[in-house]
Amino acid sequence: MRYLVLGAEMMGSAAAFDLARSKGTTFVTLTDIDGERAHSSARALRSAIARPVALDVNSFDDTVRLMAQHDCTRGATSFHHNVLLTKAPSNPEHTFSISGETMMF
Repeated sequence: MRYLVLGAEMMGSAAAFDLARSKGTTFVTLTDIDGERAHSSARALRSAIARPVALDVNSFDDTVRLMAQHDCTRGATSFHHNVLLTKAPSNPEHTFSISGETMMF
């Protein structure tokens, strides 16, 4: 299974950590708008199957292109991206999980 994780901060890195250690995972692509964050988070996973990519999820075409190369996408960016990401075309086998941020007042 080829996984794509959008967002390399705490939630995305934790998801990528679990996915990289799951049976049947071929590779995990960990993305972030900050390319250095994607690289440092991928290195911290200490897994040969973790691949960092600099990606701005606001770039719809780039995001869809990358999603097409994976079997499953896990969104771990701001909830503001959820509507845009759900409009991405995918094949019926592609699964997609979105997340939101917790706001405290």
